[in-house]
Amino acid sequence: MLAIRTAFLTLISTAAVCVAAEPAAYTYESLDYAATGNTYLYGLNDVGDVCGATSALGGLKGFIYDGSDYELLSFAFWSPAHGISNNREVCGILYPWNGGWGGYRAKDGLMTPTPEHASAHENHPYGINEASDIAGWYMQSPNGGFRAYSSASGVIDPPVVSPGGSTYCRAYGINEAGVVVGDYLQQGGAGVGRHTFIYDPATTDWDYFIVSDGICTGYGINDAGTIVGTVYSNTYGSGSFILEPPYNPEDYRIIAVPGAVATTVRDINNDGRVVGYYKDSADRYHGFIGYPIPICEGDATGDGLVTFEDLNAVLAAWGSVGGPADLDGSGTVDFNDLNIVLAAWGSDCNT
Repeated sequence: MLAIRTAFLTLISTAAVCVAAEPAAYTYESLDYAATGNTYLYGLNDVGDVCGATSALGGLKGFIYDGSDYELLSFAFWSPAHGISNNREVCGILYPWNGGWGGYRAKDGLMTPTPEHASAHENHPYGINEASDIAGWYMQSPNGGFRAYSSASGVIDPPVVSPGGSTYCRAYGINEAGVVVGDYLQQGGAGVGRHTFIYDPATTDWDYFIVSDGICTGYGINDAGTIVGTVYSNTYGSGSFILEPPYNPEDYRIIAVPGAVATTVRDINNDGRVVGYYKDSADRYHGFIGYPIPICEGDATGDGLVTFEDLNAVLAAWGSVGGPADLDGSGTVDFNDLNIVLAAWGSDCNT
């Protein structure tokens, strides 16, 4: 599943460092719940659904979007949907809830408060898989620090931190094998700062990704072990990243929506699609879906062939902003994309 180094001392000495890199090859589609307010996308699955939240209705209300219709999740003043599984079960947070922040899971419009750490001062579920295993973090008391958890594994505390453990450890993403990604705060010794961790409960192995002069948070992980997240660095700047196994630093790539002031990537699925949100020059936030530009030139449908189906896909999306038919990544489906299909006509990248 995941090529995680197994020896603890080896992990420390060979931890990958997030460094400046080239942009990832994606085309982007904006998504707004309404003409006003902010829209945030937090999670996606492998069957075409995304989840997130909107501020257009007061507070921050959650939703599921299936590509054509929205399902509103208005369970509290704040009820953003942070994660969604392939069976369309979502998890998120509730506020106010029992005097603080609570967690929920919901399916088919039915909401159930999450039992994980229900007595905590704050409970923040973020990721969920098909086995209904939730990854998140909780705050035991107003000044009690953060603890990461998954439903199946319990409390997660990276062993690399200084004696006594981290008082700041958050889990955000989980894949179908139960592998969890998040961040932790190293407060003493070598490597002070906030770093990304990956934890595999099946092997109890850990891996770490460190930015030397800032912070690096992993938000999402797919079944191939590819992670996405954000990085803030005085040297390398701030933005979002994608990193695949075997986690060589030179493979770190930037994800940035063209023209955006800031881009935050929150999740990745098994097709390599990503979701998140970006801020425009008017300080409004928009959700986005990022589609990997096909490796096969001219293949707009992703089947490895360049045929009439790709031609029809480009024509059907003509003039739209981004999306999988935007083959050159310019942000608009136009004649350049049509010419790419025609130039590669008849190609078979499956052989």
